[in-house]
Amino acid sequence: IEHDLFQDQLRYDDGTTAMLSISLDDNNEDAATASELQVQLGHIGFSFPTNDEEPTYTNDGIQMDLSKYEPFLNSFIIRHRGTEQGNASLILHKMLCERRVSYQFSNDDDDQMEQSQSSGRRRNVVSHHPSVLAPSIIDEVHSILDVVKSRQWLSTNPDSVDGLPSLHLNLITNGKPLFDIDEEEEGAIEEGVSVEELSTFPQCIKSLVKVLRPHLYENLLPAARKVLNSPTVEISDVFIRSYGVQPGQQEDDTVDADDDDIESKTRFGLSPHFDVTAYATCVMALDAVASSGKQGLYTIPPTNGFHTSSAVLKKFFPLKKGDGVVHTFDILHGVDVDPRLNQPRTSLIIWFTDSSESSVGEKEDVSSSVNQPWLLRPSKDDDIGQFVLALASERTVEEDGSHLKLKSAVDPLQLYISSAAQGNVFAMTALGQMCDDGVVPDDQCDVIRDFLLALDSSNPYVPNDELEASGRCKCEALANPLWYHAAIQGGHRVAQVSLADNLMLQYMTEDNMSVKEKER
Repeated sequence: IEHDLFQDQLRYDDGTTAMLSISLDDNNEDAATASELQVQLGHIGFSFPTNDEEPTYTNDGIQMDLSKYEPFLNSFIIRHRGTEQGNASLILHKMLCERRVSYQFSNDDDDQMEQSQSSGRRRNVVSHHPSVLAPSIIDEVHSILDVVKSRQWLSTNPDSVDGLPSLHLNLITNGKPLFDIDEEEEGAIEEGVSVEELSTFPQCIKSLVKVLRPHLYENLLPAARKVLNSPTVEISDVFIRSYGVQPGQQEDDTVDADDDDIESKTRFGLSPHFDVTAYATCVMALDAVASSGKQGLYTIPPTNGFHTSSAVLKKFFPLKKGDGVVHTFDILHGVDVDPRLNQPRTSLIIWFTDSSESSVGEKEDVSSSVNQPWLLRPSKDDDIGQFVLALASERTVEEDGSHLKLKSAVDPLQLYISSAAQGNVFAMTALGQMCDDGVVPDDQCDVIRDFLLALDSSNPYVPNDELEASGRCKCEALANPLWYHAAIQGGHRVAQVSLADNLMLQYMTEDNMSVKEKER
């Protein structure tokens, strides 16, 4: 059934998706056993309607809660690794990850917005903006982009998220166009510059800025300020990104999309992440690749307030040509373009910042001097805010050195611990790396071990009481249980790889492993 589901969605149309339903054997004579089985299956995401009820399907045609089922499947795969059951479960997990499900925009955006108590800023915003750019404007943009791509002017510098070629084109940075347009050039561009006259990189950038600027500042910016509930929101950066097979590559039928040569020149996705430099982002489709809701930008919505990094749960934003979606920094998002689509996906990205202080009436302090004041002072139960603030304090680098003010204002370790204690798998992954690197003080060992046991007392890698009592429990020993929880409960790929690498390293030096650890 899962195979049929996957094949149906490979057609890239809006046709009806096959349904996956679950039923119990009616011949089971033991009613008590059947009832207990239903309860147990309910814990891992299966629901069973009564005789009078119709099956309840999610919007992707699955009569089950994948957010409950996937952690069970992950755990099952590990417990039964190397067996026929384990291998079959891996195949099922792969099929679930490959499904392409469309995100359903809410009719009322306010249902998805959380009002910040300290200011008017909104959080958890996902706002659909249809037809921001007219077809004629997009055609004009593409005519200029064709020149840029033909001359290989797209940047191939490593992306900050995953290190793959960025394939982007900066137009506006820190609120200023990449190249200033003087009065003479303004007049020439106003009269129209033919594609043949675009002989230099600056000419192309200036022409793109000239075409797009009125629509961004006169239409999009006021709409963004309204939906974000902040009049101080400004456009910070504007750039164009391209994914998928690029022009010229798809013409060669002998090229495999997985070849190293292709991978070095293009990219098919962007790992799921939170933004650390922008308060909000608008992604605008410059083609129809994402119109079916099965390609391009996706999100992994939280379930019951819990965020995961699982590919099983990703939902693609359906964006027609010229449509945009505005989302805040705390929306987990990524990009995935199927190589078999054999065409590029191009989008216009706009980053928004907000310079207003995060606390009303507060005296001037670090919030007025850092570039991301919206990140400061997350509440004690804001695990995403704590994680992103910690990440920004470690990774953000500004030419003017302003990032040092943010770094000196927060303690990333305590933020990671507080976030991880609430079950945040992203913070757990980062904290696991810090433990493995030996940079976490041993006096934090009890704190980390206690919240790991509180979250999952069956975690097989948490140091036992005997080891704790002997005083041999160091924070380095907590890397594996942190990664295990993030890998099983959150489907975090970095945690999965880190745990596997560490276990292999320990196995190679098995003299340091107990019999029980070897069995695991």
